[in-house]
Amino acid sequence: MRLLRIGWHGGCTEDYIHREVVKRSPLPLVLLGDQYYYFGKYFKTNFFTANEFCRAHGMSLLSIETETENTHILKYLGEKRSDLGQEGSFVWLSTGESMNFTYWAKSEPSNVGNNEHCLEIWNLSVNRYVWNDRPCANSYHFICELPKCSFHCIS
Repeated sequence: MRLLRIGWHGGCTEDYIHREVVKRSPLPLVLLGDQYYYFGKYFKTNFFTANEFCRAHGMSLLSIETETENTHILKYLGEKRSDLGQEGSFVWLSTGESMNFTYWAKSEPSNVGNNEHCLEIWNLSVNRYVWNDRPCANSYHFICELPKCSFHCIS
């Protein structure tokens, strides 16, 4: 990736620019590990509107790629992922990548009613969260993540 340095003077590092993006964000971003997240806990919406909201703010819907990231998120709360492209084959919308880490509840994903294509983090019991598939049109809280190299970078 190359840095797009519009309005920045030479010598700026990607880390510096990323910190400036975070500082100027109108949303309350939360740092978990080395990643920034926005937890959409103030309103519920469907998968499609959540995706639009994240994109409009230079972020993407959450993609949990490691057990460590999952642990950080589960301590906070969250949702969403999709198998709309090919039934039974969940991919992260933000990256197009297949899941290489999962945390499904027992017997999940179940696709009840042939209509469950999005992922939620489900509160199974007190402080016990697992993944579950749900209908994408239903309204839930959501999580956006700020890419390590955001709108200030190009490939």
